[in-house]
Amino acid sequence: MTYLAKTLIFFTLPFLWILFFGSFFIKIINKYEFGQNIRELGPSSHYKKKGVPTMGGILIISGIFIPLVFNNMWNMNNIIFVIVIILTAIIGLSDDLIKIKKERSLGLTARHKIFLQLIIALILALYVYYYLPSAHHILIPILKQRINMGIYTIPIVILTYLATVNAVNLTDGLDGLASSITSVVAITLYIMITYFTKSSHAFLTASVAGASLGFLWYNSKPATLFMGDVGSLSLGAALTVLFSFTGLEFVLIITGGIFVIEAFSVIIQVIYFKITKGKRVFLMSPLHHHFELKGLSETKIVYRFTLAAILLSILSIIISI
Repeated sequence: MTYLAKTLIFFTLPFLWILFFGSFFIKIINKYEFGQNIRELGPSSHYKKKGVPTMGGILIISGIFIPLVFNNMWNMNNIIFVIVIILTAIIGLSDDLIKIKKERSLGLTARHKIFLQLIIALILALYVYYYLPSAHHILIPILKQRINMGIYTIPIVILTYLATVNAVNLTDGLDGLASSITSVVAITLYIMITYFTKSSHAFLTASVAGASLGFLWYNSKPATLFMGDVGSLSLGAALTVLFSFTGLEFVLIITGGIFVIEAFSVIIQVIYFKITKGKRVFLMSPLHHHFELKGLSETKIVYRFTLAAILLSILSIIISI
């Protein structure tokens, strides 16, 4: 099978899986009344989303894994890819179930989330350090050179995991936003891996892109299914594994620039709020909510953020290859 043909299979199977089984999944979620809870302090326009089926991340994850099963590609790297995603998904699923059961917008405490995420990040980092020596050579954008980070690969992977899973989670606040940005980032990574090595990791990026785009069929405004924390955290984990396996962690900062901006908007807001004892930089964080309260429509924000993600991805390719 040619490289392109395999790419098409890994992209198409998740896309079609989600497209055809999404409606059935929504019926199951509705049957058990797993609906979205809305944060009381959020934009008032979001109140109408209460009760929309959530935990669509389960559908996304199953879509990502389908090509691996179909092609029987169970080498150690792919097994770690699956393990990290599943463990991260368990955190997200627990968070979603707590929100639904207790009918609140907040699930697990931040302390519990970070502790569990640290364990998963450490497992991934140790695997990369001990079993993927090629991944120690991390690409530095602009310089277009790889530097052997040695033992420092471990903290770099840990920080990449923690930052990415939580940044994707924060970005998942508007219909279609997180899945749109993730698909752009995954496609960009596919281009880079294809340019540098044509390794099998490229097929997994195609799978993530296909699943993300397939999910947009149900998640674009007005969304009939939300991915929930089980989806956003898992997508962040998938991206982390693939960027870490290929030594492109620093490239992710630019390619996933929207994720970075969204996360920093929250950090800036919290710090400024505490320092000034109640004042805010943004009308609301993450940043997409600030623009909502400025009067921009949800659809326009998603379009513009996705356009910005495409431009950042093009920039990351230019300064990296």
